[in-house]
Amino acid sequence: MISQKEFDRIIQMDARHLLREIKKTDQANLNKQILIINMLAKFSKGKTVQKNLLKFTDSQETILRATAFDALLVNGHKEVINAAFRHLNDEIDVVIRCIELLGYHEKKKVIPYLIKFLDDDEPVIRFYAAII
Repeated sequence: MISQKEFDRIIQMDARHLLREIKKTDQANLNKQILIINMLAKFSKGKTVQKNLLKFTDSQETILRATAFDALLVNGHKEVINAAFRHLNDEIDVVIRCIELLGYHEKKKVIPYLIKFLDDDEPVIRFYAAII
């Protein structure tokens, strides 16, 4: 759990301080990591921030992978797009974020995946595939 004081401190940080903060955050503190990743979203086009967010796309924690892709939504760099394609067979929450990211950047290579997802067992996956 994050205290209100710590929350207020984190939301005032710039990219450099957020990156420093996430490096010293205990991996077991998912709430704090999620908050920091979300705060890094506004800096996601910067190379250093992008590199650090991409590390979280390979986290063992599904929520961190999904949050990282969510934070990278507006970043259309090749490395981000390739990571999103690699995770199209991941957990539902991650797949949804990847579909959103690829749709946001209108990547034509995603069309065969979207067609396949229209027959997915998960209604939410079918929904996101249909709206993109």
